[in-house]
Amino acid sequence: MSWREIAWNGVRFLAPAAWEVAKIGPRYLLLEDEGGPALEIKWERIKGRFSHKTALKRLNALHRNTVQESPLPDEWGKILGHFNAMGFTWQAEAGGGRGAILYCPACGNATLIQFFGGLAPSIHEICLRVLASFQDHSPDDRVCWSIFDVRAEIPAEYRLVRYRFEAGRFEMHFGAKRQQIALYRWGAASALLENGDICAFAAKTTRIQQSEWRLRTWTGHPAVQWEKSVPDTLWVRFQERMAGNPHFQWFRLWHLLEKNRLLGIGAKGNKTFQADWLDRICTGYESL
Repeated sequence: MSWREIAWNGVRFLAPAAWEVAKIGPRYLLLEDEGGPALEIKWERIKGRFSHKTALKRLNALHRNTVQESPLPDEWGKILGHFNAMGFTWQAEAGGGRGAILYCPACGNATLIQFFGGLAPSIHEICLRVLASFQDHSPDDRVCWSIFDVRAEIPAEYRLVRYRFEAGRFEMHFGAKRQQIALYRWGAASALLENGDICAFAAKTTRIQQSEWRLRTWTGHPAVQWEKSVPDTLWVRFQERMAGNPHFQWFRLWHLLEKNRLLGIGAKGNKTFQADWLDRICTGYESL
């Protein structure tokens, strides 16, 4: 069985490659296999004390009183030893499941993770590997994002603002104070580029004049880049701020020929982003 990494808004785990992300929210993931729902994860940051009992009551109400507390399987308990954990099971006409309510004392996150059909012996080993790989916070100052066919590493201070996943176009936008970065993915590139003209595509997509884009290469791939900054004088910056315009704007777009994908990263804010900082974001952004 092949596996893949999924990382979204702080949580990170391995899942069977055959499990597809069916629903996604700011702090929610539902994965399905060919038979239907396979794994559901919800999480939130807790302020104050956390009660497993209260969380279980809420879950029970959602499942029409079919959920009951159940001891964690011994192997689950060993794997989840660094969490405060409570196990549960549920049974319905359409099937059943097993899961755990986790609280992490280190970061204050509470997570509900449940496997559909989790009572069947056939899924036991899969559950163990998913749980063994599960993390609810990053060990350093960068957060991994790996969803569908893109992967990126973003500084932890940049929080998810909005996202959009549509056929042929992905977007993820992040913000920290008055600084913003955005990740884009387009495909199939062969259908989007007219005569392979990446500059024309960039101009059409961003509505920035084609003459303002600079041709370059990025990590060996055809690329274009655009940058605009306000003159560093108090009066000009004041005028731009009153008009709602950022002090600094930047965009890089590159063509992954072997993947038939286009990747792009945009940045804007009231402070200039350092070139090596932007390069590091681009280096960590890839199409899987």
